[in-house]
Amino acid sequence: DHGHDDHHGHIQLQYEDALPIRNGKVCLWLFLSTEIMFFAGLIGTYIVLRFGAPVGTWPTPHDVHVNPNVGALNTVILIISSFTVVLGLEFAKADKRREAKIAMLVTFIFGVLFIGIKLINEYPAKFSHGIYPSSEGLIHEQSNVYYTAAVRDALKGWGAEQAAPVAAADSATDEAVEGTETATPPPVESDVEMSDEARSLIEKIYYGGAKWTEYVAAEKPDGLDARDTMMSLAQIIYPLDRNSHAYAHYIEHEREVIERLQETASELPRAVELQQLLEQRVALLAAVASLPKTEHGNKGVNDYLHEDLHFHHIMPIHIPSGNMWAGTYFLLTGFHALHVLVGLIMFICILLTPCGKKEYGLIENCGLYWHFVDLVWIFLFPLLYLF
Repeated sequence: DHGHDDHHGHIQLQYEDALPIRNGKVCLWLFLSTEIMFFAGLIGTYIVLRFGAPVGTWPTPHDVHVNPNVGALNTVILIISSFTVVLGLEFAKADKRREAKIAMLVTFIFGVLFIGIKLINEYPAKFSHGIYPSSEGLIHEQSNVYYTAAVRDALKGWGAEQAAPVAAADSATDEAVEGTETATPPPVESDVEMSDEARSLIEKIYYGGAKWTEYVAAEKPDGLDARDTMMSLAQIIYPLDRNSHAYAHYIEHEREVIERLQETASELPRAVELQQLLEQRVALLAAVASLPKTEHGNKGVNDYLHEDLHFHHIMPIHIPSGNMWAGTYFLLTGFHALHVLVGLIMFICILLTPCGKKEYGLIENCGLYWHFVDLVWIFLFPLLYLF
């Protein structure tokens, strides 16, 4: 037996001192695991809110001024930047310092371009239309008496009531919102600057829109429906595609009613006010019909005042689930943009080094982080821009 054992040498085992990867890389993966859970929670919450909402109650991209083409451009930018960071890593591995620096600089430029598009194009498009998360923002979830009161108070604050007085009367809107914060009008802005055309349109909206809606809600003339009238007010100010057919049908019906009312107005309650409101309503509908056309129909009054007449105030708008959308959109894209900024700071630090073989580990870790940032955007793009 001993002779047989002599044919076998002693078994020798070799042990690694630690994991077969660098400590920095281990720490980065631990950090990314927490980031994955963080964004998974945010994205999962958005998916539940978005696809759990009843049909027709979640804003479409057009409703909230989300441009899929801009989102696709940012997606392409980040994908290319992922490729250039890999090139930089390979150049550093080969100790081609000049080429590595160029690749990292290009990656940095693409990252700056991504943030620039966000700050110059995407976010201003939302803020300029009053679409942003706020407890006292301009977005109303429903076109109801509270919305009508908010529009009336905004227009009154711009001096609309002082320009062409109509017989005053207690409205159903005032009664409905009595005792609430919405019933308290904002301070009158006597120094609001506007062109004559803007002032004329604002007067028409005040009397032919808000005051007419209040009259219909109070008197219900000839069977006009108050809810449809409130919907038409919201549609005139900020049109939504989903309501375009209902709006067109209601306005056609309302024109017929107005013709009959003009013949019998003197016999109805609040006759003087009614006659004046009918004139303003007809003038408003004519003005709205003459607004510039877009691919989705006539421009809304808000957009026309802001873009064509350079009026810098915004009327309250009606977007179903608009506040929830704004909160989730700015939360998701804001956190992602913050991570992009961190990546840009990391690239600045890399550009201050020789970018040679010794910096290979640093570049690899930064590249892993950047790939994670790109991957998060790959999930955000279709969710926020396409659905």
